Amino acid sequence: MPGAGRQDLARVCKRHCSDSLKPKLCGPCVHGQSFRASLDGNIDMSQTSDNLSLLEALVEAFNEHDLDKIMGFFADDCSLDMPRGSAPWGTRHVGKAAVRKGLQGRFEMLPDVRYGNARHFATERMGVSEWLVTGTLRSGETIEVRGCDHYEFRDGKVVRKDSYWKIVE
Repeated sequence: MPGAGRQDLARVCKRHCSDSLKPKLCGPCVHGQSFRASLDGNIDMSQTSDNLSLLEALVEAFNEHDLDKIMGFFADDCSLDMPRGSAPWGTRHVGKAAVRKGLQGRFEMLPDVRYGNARHFATERMGVSEWLVTGTLRSGETIEVRGCDHYEFRDGKVVRKDSYWKIVE
């Protein structure tokens, strides 16, 4: 029954959103809204398509190393969680200026960074990009590692980007 499914999903969302770590790990809660939209069948496919196009254009901008173009995709109140850091979520940058600085650090660390073999998935409010990142560290060491970015969108802009990389040993 549709109602039972909604209750189960609401229970999952409530458990997630009441978690004491939630304010540190998550942005604004969209879980219940996303579940209801999907269960009710009220999915805005044009927004999903727009978000998919946004992800494709964003990877192109990253491969061009064009910070101005990249930041044009982000909302003023955006956040970025980098893979490394002293907290469970890595290093968090909040606000457009801080996100720009965090991304600039990535380009400085890997001056020839490239995101290849990209695949994207998008819904009305969320998206995922998978890729193979390659580049040369300042030390001369080359990297080649799979990773993904989890995105949250609002009004056609990225409000949250959370990056993950495999650990290659």
